Amino acid sequence: MADDVVKSVGRVFEIMEMFDDVQTPLSATQIARALNLPQSSVVAVLKSMTTLGYLAFDKLDRRYLPTVRLALLGQWLVESIGPDGRLMHLINDISIATQETVSLSVQSDLYSQFIRVEPGRKPLTLSVKAGDKLPLLQSINGLVALSGRSDADIRSYIERANKRTRDVSERRDVGAVLGIINAYRVQGYGYGSAQAARGIAALAWLLPALPGGRRTVLSVAGAEASIEEYKDDIVEKVTSLLKAHLDV
Repeated sequence: MADDVVKSVGRVFEIMEMFDDVQTPLSATQIARALNLPQSSVVAVLKSMTTLGYLAFDKLDRRYLPTVRLALLGQWLVESIGPDGRLMHLINDISIATQETVSLSVQSDLYSQFIRVEPGRKPLTLSVKAGDKLPLLQSINGLVALSGRSDADIRSYIERANKRTRDVSERRDVGAVLGIINAYRVQGYGYGSAQAARGIAALAWLLPALPGGRRTVLSVAGAEASIEEYKDDIVEKVTSLLKAHLDV
């Protein structure tokens, strides 16, 4: 767990993400063992979540399961992009069509953060999970996220990122980055090798704005050779599915 995360809060979300992964009722003992946490602490968190209505507890088998209340948290954000579950159907359909890792990510200051990941079904795929972050200026997702901002805003992010970077080789030239982003704007999507994962490439699209103007990025990533070979086919399929599901 990151040093700047309050333990109790971090444990709540670790438990929520665990349920999302296994999709089955779990006992306090199973959760504590899987997360390598003290059982007493896990029980305290589970009881609190149950009292608040986010978990249901079955006294017969002594297992917990998320309630619909938990499932509905953040639903307004999902439906602002595509109502009636269209966004989730879109991710699933793209996953089936491409067999590659399909994800949703958002800009979180100087990072691009994954919020939903559908793992690829090929031998070599991008291995990430919801919550993982990549440097904004060193990821296709991050650069595509910036394509929805003004050039002035982009310059500001680049300057801030460069000031925070001690390694001179990782600093980005403003003109070069703006050139890449403008090319993405023209072609309607981003494409390139993943700097953070050797041998991986990604294609990424900017989705309609969320409330408050925040933008979500949809990406398809996998082995560089595979993405390059099937690039045109992936672009055609994703473009068609975006129009079908979100009318964009």
